[in-house]
Amino acid sequence: MDIQKTIDFINKFYAEEYSKTARVSMKGVGHELIQYLAINGLPFSEGNAQDWLTLKMKQNEGRYFQIIRYHHAVNLIIEVSKTGEIAYGKVFNLLRKSPRPAGHEWQIILDGYLAELSMEAKAASTIRFSDRACTKFIMFLELHGCMHPNQLTPGLCRRYESETGDHSTHNGKRAYQYKIRLFIRYLERKGLVARTMEYAIKTRYRIPQRMVTILSEDQKREVCSARGTVDAVLNRTYAMATLALYLGLRSVDILNLRFSDIDWIANTVRVVQQKTMRELTLPLIAAVGNAIADYVLHHRPGSDPTHIFVSHRRPYGRLTSRSSCYSYTLELVRNRPDGQPAGMHIMRRTLASDLLRNHTRHDLVSSFLGHASAVSIEPYLNTDSERMRRCSLALGEVGLPEVFR
Repeated sequence: MDIQKTIDFINKFYAEEYSKTARVSMKGVGHELIQYLAINGLPFSEGNAQDWLTLKMKQNEGRYFQIIRYHHAVNLIIEVSKTGEIAYGKVFNLLRKSPRPAGHEWQIILDGYLAELSMEAKAASTIRFSDRACTKFIMFLELHGCMHPNQLTPGLCRRYESETGDHSTHNGKRAYQYKIRLFIRYLERKGLVARTMEYAIKTRYRIPQRMVTILSEDQKREVCSARGTVDAVLNRTYAMATLALYLGLRSVDILNLRFSDIDWIANTVRVVQQKTMRELTLPLIAAVGNAIADYVLHHRPGSDPTHIFVSHRRPYGRLTSRSSCYSYTLELVRNRPDGQPAGMHIMRRTLASDLLRNHTRHDLVSSFLGHASAVSIEPYLNTDSERMRRCSLALGEVGLPEVFR
C-alpha cells in the first residue's frame, strides 16, 4: 500500500460510520505517519510503519495513553495494508489491542500470571484490567532498564508511583496500584523477587467521601419524556435508563443483558451481576418492558441475535463500553447543575433513595440492588432528608460554650 492508498484508506475510514473518537484518532495518527513517510522519502511498508511507531513511543515516554493511541492506529493501518479493505469485524478488536512488554522474559511471566487468574475463574474484565495495569507497570520498568524481575527494586516501584500521573482520582490510582501489588505478590511466590517487595507499592489513598447525588423530580420527568421518541439512539438510551431507574441495574449488567434473560410470560428479568457474580431475578414492570419492546421492534439494528442493546455504528455489534452509557444519558438529562454526575449509576442511586424514603427495609433495598453487603446501603441514608431531620439535635439541648456567653 503506497502513500496515496494510505491517504485514501484514512479518508474512507473517516467517512464511515465509526464513532467520533475512533475517526479523529485514526485521522490524526494517520496523517502524522503520512507526513513522516513523505519527509523521509519512504514508501509505505510494515517495517517503515513499525519504525515510526517505535520513534513515537520513545517521544511519548511515560504517556501511556498516547502510546496506546499510536499503537492502535498503526496496527489497524498495517492490517488493512494486507487485506486492501477495512475489515469491519476487526476494527474495534484492533483498536483495543494494547502494546505488549518488549522483553521476552517479562512477557512470559505476565502470560503465566494471567493464566493463573484464569484458572482461579476470575472475571474476564478483571483479567483485562490486570493485564492493562501490569503491562503499564512493566513498560515503565523496561524504559528504566529493568528487563527482568531480579532487577526490580523498591526504589523503582516508588518511582513508578510518583512519575505516573495519568489518573484523575485517587480511586483510579488505587485500583491500578492494587493490581500491580497482586502481580508482585505472584512474583514473590515464584521466587523472582524479595518477599517484601509488594510493600513498596502503595495502595492506600485517602478517598474523599461525597454526598450521594440523585435525580430531582424534574429530572426524572425529563428522562420519562424520552418515551416513544423516534430517534433510534435516544430510544435505546431510554430503554437502558429504565433498567437503571426502575430496576437498579448497573451499566455493565445492562450492556450484558440478553434476550434469554427476559421471561415475557412470567414478567421477570434474570441477571448474573458481573460485580458480585450473584444472580438476581427482578420484576419486569410495565415501563421497562414497554421501553425494551419498543426499542427491539422499531429501532434496533438486526445484528447481534443474542444481546439486546447493540451499537448503531459499524460494525453494529453489541455495546461493550460503559462509557457509552454515560455519554448517551447526557442527552436524557440536559438540565443538570454544574458538577452533578451523569450516567446510569445516578439513576440506580435514585431508585435506592426512593425506596428508602418510602420506608422500605434496608436489607430489602440492599438485596434488590444486589449489594454484596448490607453496609453498602449506608451512603444512601443521607438522601432521606425527612427522617434525617429527626436525627438532628436542637441547639438548646447542647447549650452554648462558655466562650460565647
